[in-house]
Amino acid sequence: MNLPERLILHVGAHKTGTTHFQQGLRAGQATLEEAGCTIYTPPDLRPAPGLAEMLGIAFKGGKRDNWTPELLPAAAKGRKTLIISEENVLGQLITPSGQFLGALYPHAARRISAVVRAVAPVKPVLFLSIRDPASYVLSAYSQSLLGGYGGDFADFMARMSIDKIRWADLAAAIANVEGVASLRFWKLEDYPAVGSKVINRMASGRVADPAWLSHQASHVGLSKKAVEAALRAPSGPERALAAKAARAQYLVSDGHERFRPIDDETLALSAEFYEQEVAAMRALPGVRQLEPDAG
Repeated sequence: MNLPERLILHVGAHKTGTTHFQQGLRAGQATLEEAGCTIYTPPDLRPAPGLAEMLGIAFKGGKRDNWTPELLPAAAKGRKTLIISEENVLGQLITPSGQFLGALYPHAARRISAVVRAVAPVKPVLFLSIRDPASYVLSAYSQSLLGGYGGDFADFMARMSIDKIRWADLAAAIANVEGVASLRFWKLEDYPAVGSKVINRMASGRVADPAWLSHQASHVGLSKKAVEAALRAPSGPERALAAKAARAQYLVSDGHERFRPIDDETLALSAEFYEQEVAAMRALPGVRQLEPDAG
């Protein structure tokens, strides 16, 4: 079997519409396969070490013992383009105990480098979705709460402050990994309008159907009442269960007030900082922004 001509690695990030986009890829899988693309999304790759085993990746360095030159062609199944969408490639954002690691994905470059070593000589094109820092922090808090942690939001935001959501630093770190071909990124705020363009860039052809991305979002924000109910439970497994139950009981879609603990001034500062980050990303060599078509 021959090597694929192109390797597309969609790395998320977490909490940027990634699950919704992956569902869209699966909806269009038959069409994409006819266009010469083999697709893998989390249901194909989890639990770990699915991706690592499939390609012989040793994320801590080197290659896995099972690595052979035949792994990449086998994964591509004879098609010219291999598309892998797996946000966990970037590594951890928050520890299992709910603590922010101090920067966006501090181990991302090392982990991307491990992928590059395993798939050489094919150079991956990276795809990354980003999000306004304030809404990103809020979403990360909700996820931490659902994991049994979260705690006081002010304390959480003091650790994971808006000025630490530096997308440009992350983009520079992973785009500059030797062996990466390029990086394409888009803003969650442009999604799903930009979704078909993203898929077409991945497939290197006009194949996307907007209907693939017309489904409802899997993850919606928590209501204020759900957060209050979750925090009444002790941290750990009890809080995780309480948070999931409260999310189902106090749905925003049923009219419960959304959890919005960030004031307007902070939101405005976040929006300004975000645009600075986007401008810095656009200035990076080998990095391009994907935007919705005009009109």
